[in-house]
Amino acid sequence: MKLNKLNLMGVASSGNMNWGSRYSIAAVIIAELYSVPIIHRFELSGTSKDVEVFKQEVLKLVSTEVDSTQQ
Repeated sequence: MKLNKLNLMGVASSGNMNWGSRYSIAAVIIAELYSVPIIHRFELSGTSKDVEVFKQEVLKLVSTEVDSTQQ
């Protein structure tokens, strides 16, 4: 992570809701450490809907990045 942190724009994480407050905790930790947004958290392997949500959130991040570099 330290070597590539400048390329990190957001984080997504899977988890198991049986873990309670520790559900998808990696996303929370990484987001806080590197000051990036959590773009999606999903249960286990996720669903087709999770894939679509993830894609949309990535597109938002990429378009925001492109907009900020063009200014």
